[in-house]
Amino acid sequence: MLTQERSVSDVLHDIVGKIQDIVRGEVRLAKTEAREEIVRARSAAAIVAVGTLSGIVGTLFVLLACGLALVMPAWAAAATVAAVLLVCCVIVLNTGIKQLGRVVALSRTTHSIKETLQ
Repeated sequence: MLTQERSVSDVLHDIVGKIQDIVRGEVRLAKTEAREEIVRARSAAAIVAVGTLSGIVGTLFVLLACGLALVMPAWAAAATVAAVLLVCCVIVLNTGIKQLGRVVALSRTTHSIKETLQ
């Protein structure tokens, strides 16, 4: 089999080209992964915002519950409305916080870079 002699500059040029390809691939992976995590974080933040808003609305309804005081004791009216709304608020906030906890920044990119370095 014939072997072709390559100059040192050709070999170095090939090495630099391969390194550039690897770096470009890692950057593409990081961008893609960052976009995915931003979408996840955005939806989780929206859920937390809805939970917070429901807490505020719940507080307003507690104030309106005074109207129920005409048919039941005032404390029972306020407690009933507050309990229902606060339970809804807690459920929504927990869901949003759990989703925010699942957001992991660039884990695949980090793993890929470690493999490349090895």
